[in-house]
Amino acid sequence: MLIAKGPFKPIHQNRALAQVIQARLFNRVTSKQAKVFYLALLNLENYLNRLAKGGKRKRRR
Repeated sequence: MLIAKGPFKPIHQNRALAQVIQARLFNRVTSKQAKVFYLALLNLENYLNRLAKGGKRKRRR
């Protein structure tokens, strides 16, 4: 099962890592689940970024 596909931008890595640390501090995820949670967050960042950009159309001359 493919959870995340790279390469990822450093800003996305930092946001995902911050959320994993926060979830770990509040005992929402176990240490074993943290890796999968991190990859899923990276994938979500990529997906949301693509949605925000919208469809790029090629201009014909």
